[in-house]
Amino acid sequence: MSKFSGDLSPVRRSRTSRNKNQFKTPSSVPPDRQIDGKTLLSRVESAEYLRVSTRTLDYKIASGEIARIKIGRRVLVSIQELNRYVEDNTVLSDAWKAARAGLS
Repeated sequence: MSKFSGDLSPVRRSRTSRNKNQFKTPSSVPPDRQIDGKTLLSRVESAEYLRVSTRTLDYKIASGEIARIKIGRRVLVSIQELNRYVEDNTVLSDAWKAARAGLS
């Protein structure tokens, strides 16, 4: 009889399960992730910020739509770059454009 009683199978976790809720908003990014006021996010964090899959983010990076910073094997994206991408790809209706033009 074995002295171990219980299931000895290894516990399997996905890679993202550890960091899934680590950074909920860009304001919670720690200061050590900021360089000259630029906040850097990992691929997973960037995808969560845009609410897309990492595969979609990788496609946008590969096509040049989103600029990335590469340090060794790590791929980082600045929060300013993500905000620029969102701003550039925001589609406004004609009525909204006219109202916005009237304000400036």
